[in-house]
Amino acid sequence: MEDLAVSKRLDHHGIVAGVIKDLGLIPLIDEALGSSGCEEISEGEAVAAMIINGLGFTDRPLSLTPQFFNQVPVEELFREGVDSNHFNRHKLSRALDKIHRYGSSRLFLLLANSAAQQEGIAKNEPVSLDTSSFSVTGAKYEDTDENEVKISHGFSKDHRPDLPQIIQELIVSHDASVPLAMCCHSGNASDNTVFTERCEELKSKLEFKDGNKILVADSKLYCEKNSANLRDISFVTRIPETITVAKDLIQKSCSEPDKWEPFGEEHQCKRYSLEHYGIDQRWIVSYSQQGLLRASKRVEKNFAKEKAKIDSDLLHLQSTDFFCASDAQKALNLILKKWKYHSCSTSDIQELARYTRRGRPKSGSNPDSLVYKIRVTYSEMLPAEKDLMILRKACFILGTNCLDLTSSEVIKTYKSQGGVERGFRFLKDPLFFTSSFFLKKPERIEGLITVMTLALLVYSIAQRRLRKALRKEDQTIPNQIGKPIRNPTMKWVFQIFFGINIISLRVDEKIKKIIQGIDYIHLRVLKYTSQQAFKIYTACNATT
Repeated sequence: MEDLAVSKRLDHHGIVAGVIKDLGLIPLIDEALGSSGCEEISEGEAVAAMIINGLGFTDRPLSLTPQFFNQVPVEELFREGVDSNHFNRHKLSRALDKIHRYGSSRLFLLLANSAAQQEGIAKNEPVSLDTSSFSVTGAKYEDTDENEVKISHGFSKDHRPDLPQIIQELIVSHDASVPLAMCCHSGNASDNTVFTERCEELKSKLEFKDGNKILVADSKLYCEKNSANLRDISFVTRIPETITVAKDLIQKSCSEPDKWEPFGEEHQCKRYSLEHYGIDQRWIVSYSQQGLLRASKRVEKNFAKEKAKIDSDLLHLQSTDFFCASDAQKALNLILKKWKYHSCSTSDIQELARYTRRGRPKSGSNPDSLVYKIRVTYSEMLPAEKDLMILRKACFILGTNCLDLTSSEVIKTYKSQGGVERGFRFLKDPLFFTSSFFLKKPERIEGLITVMTLALLVYSIAQRRLRKALRKEDQTIPNQIGKPIRNPTMKWVFQIFFGINIISLRVDEKIKKIIQGIDYIHLRVLKYTSQQAFKIYTACNATT
């Protein structure tokens, strides 16, 4: 007997489905990957289902996608005739295989470029480049072809060196941190190699020349191997402090405390023009009050740690008998080499006689042996020296070949690097469905990472639309404590939509659908976020 009333959880899934439809991702994917037309759902719909599942924040693996969609009104999210069982693991796995065969980077670039054009994301906006690692558990991965991505051990940014991994490279726009390009690399790939290869590709593109579009990255971008590429693109990067010139410049800046230029309330900076690696550049030596505080805590911690180590070392040293004075001095020198925050005040080597017989030796008797003891006193670093060390540790150098940028513009541009880091944090959120990889084939893991990044694309565009509209219309929505805000995160917005249901009632052989739990805040969000989503949430009060 059929139920007279069936309730499905719409929650925020309608927003995700609406943005996917707005961007036209499903037909673009179908056109790229090809679709036979004889299956219940297309490859584009399979990818869209994985995105909706991922942004459902249920920590549900792909193998349980049909179970996830059992609770969701799939016909409203997709089209009439679609059933939850159509999203089985075989269909999703075949879609991942097709993404790999087409080229994960190529497919994402196609979809991201289309989305950027539709959303009006400026082509001359700076972009940030970074990489991160994704650890993989539960399977042994066989060697693949040379040109294939390999799951292997490498430097783990997840702090799991015991696990094999895959490296993802990501480029995001500074406009709302929208991802524009991605690529997967083998787990042992280094940032220097990845960045060099990317710069080799970008230098052929006109928009990255003459400051029209700036590439922003961390210090791994700046190395002698990559300098030939950096000459042909506009960049802002952090200069590695391991370079001798950089060390000398920080030392020089810290020794001239009266020449710092203030930037805002937090930063102090100094500007230098120079040629390095054959590139005319401007280097900005800078520090912030927050950086100074962090450096002070780090120095104090290291200071206390070194003091405890010195006390322990000297206790053993001064209780040791040496057979000659030079041995005692050598032992002391080995300890002194490790001192950074303390210095030796005095060291005294004493010669002592040793007798094997018990009791007081007779007057004029010769000792059986001579030993040498060393006595050491040490002093702490002077307060002025410690302050100078803290300042040096707080300083960092930003370099650019865009000579028309001011110091403040260089610092602001680099600070937007946080957008790509937030993107990786989003992808590694424990509630995201890919928090742990269960797939056994490297090509499917590569396809899954592409789907993850597409979910980030949909999320960031929805957030950009909402924030932009709220500012333009001078409107707000309440945050977690009821305070009106204009810059909400979509994660919070999704939580606001929890509890919205679609109830299907069977009345006189007809189905009447009623949406439950929606109010004016939800309608405001829908109006500013997606017209397709607005239709999903408002077209349900109908009889079919």
